Amino acid sequence: MRSLLHRLQEFRQRRHEEHSRAVWHRFRREAWQLALQVRSQSMLHEETLLALALRAQEARGAVLEIGAYTGAATVMLAKGVEASGRASPVVTIEVGGAHDHPDLPSKDIIADLNATLARYGLSRRVTVVQGRAAKVLKQVEPHLAGEKIGLLFIDADGLPERDFAVYRPLLRDDAVVAIDDYTVFEGEAKLKEDLTRPWVDAMVERGAMRPIGIYPWGTWFGRLTG
Repeated sequence: MRSLLHRLQEFRQRRHEEHSRAVWHRFRREAWQLALQVRSQSMLHEETLLALALRAQEARGAVLEIGAYTGAATVMLAKGVEASGRASPVVTIEVGGAHDHPDLPSKDIIADLNATLARYGLSRRVTVVQGRAAKVLKQVEPHLAGEKIGLLFIDADGLPERDFAVYRPLLRDDAVVAIDDYTVFEGEAKLKEDLTRPWVDAMVERGAMRPIGIYPWGTWFGRLTG
């Protein structure tokens, strides 16, 4: 009888694993199509957008984004959490205002961000907190509903060290951290690399974070080591 029970448990485990793999592959296909769709309003590469969605799907805990701009990456993160079946909070922080970007200008960033979320049916799924990340910690905390952050994405003003220090107490010890502008090719963003890359490299060197990979165009992914 014990042997039969053991075989039944193994069978159920295999079925569960097969189902989980099928769900993952299906979402990967759907997320890739979504990444191609939102890419037109993003400064991130479609492979990076896909990676954000997949990491959000796999993450344990809440998701926090710093620097949403008009919301392409926000959509990917929220859809990843939706695909996981978790009810974990998705919070994004954006300063707002206007930005005369040569390819993706915005006269009202918050309005454009909210419009993007509405377009993808995510207005109630994502909490938007307006302000500078280092100054809105007290506004963010209640929206996490007591959950630790399992995925942190920083794509703001090139000072990830400052924002990481503020939100580190809210992160899980195994949280995934994604940081844009780790490597860039030219232009003003080069100034962000000069601030971002040395700090990330120092965190890796002292064992605080473990690299996962660098996605086009220069978005670094890693995991805290506790």
